Amino acid sequence: VKEKVVKDETVTLTINGNISRSLSAIEDSLKEFAVGYLFNENMVKSLDDIKSIEIDGPQINVEIDDTLLKTNETVLCSDSAGGWRSKIKNVKAVVNPVESDFQVDVHELLDRIEELKNNAEIWQATGGTHVAGIVYKDQFIVKEDVSRHVAVDKVIGYGILHEFDLKNSY
Repeated sequence: VKEKVVKDETVTLTINGNISRSLSAIEDSLKEFAVGYLFNENMVKSLDDIKSIEIDGPQINVEIDDTLLKTNETVLCSDSAGGWRSKIKNVKAVVNPVESDFQVDVHELLDRIEELKNNAEIWQATGGTHVAGIVYKDQFIVKEDVSRHVAVDKVIGYGILHEFDLKNSY
């Protein structure tokens, strides 16, 4: 029997040369992943806080504003299962509540869920990925990864890099 499988790699994200995490991920959209990760983990507040992102195969090296790093502080992590994200203990936590009156029609939301499934090409072929999407105006971006957190980071990073108004996105 021949079976299609997801090709993932061990990707290493290194921040300012001293915070390093390795994870399994599909080796695409790594810049988007890095940007989304930095924002989702409250390590940066704006793109101006990111000095550089260098990608060399599965290695991502990021330099961010040093004033955002602080030792012995706990970061608010999105990994509720106690995985690799929850191991980061030296980033200052910043909480920025979203203020928006943005609403989505229930029928549009249900249609987008179907569209998300229809655009999940790797998942359809292998059943081995998580799928995330972001909708802004008439744009609908879908990313897949073996990690649900990485898939979400990729779409958020895409939105930030392409100047999506996240207050009016879902």
